Amino acid sequence: MGNLLLILGALFIGLIIMIKIAEWQSRSQTEENRQSISKLSRWIFPLLALGFVIQIINHFMNQ
Repeated sequence: MGNLLLILGALFIGLIIMIKIAEWQSRSQTEENRQSISKLSRWIFPLLALGFVIQIINHFMNQ
């Protein structure tokens, strides 16, 4: 039980740190950076879907 609480605490602290860094980075972005990020962000979900399909195929091929 103690290990679980330690892991959850570490994850919570890491999440808070990542949120603060993301907020800090978002304030320092220029319009050109925002356009570049929006162009790249349209590829995230298709790449995640492709990764899931590859993992499913890998799982069934190695059984």
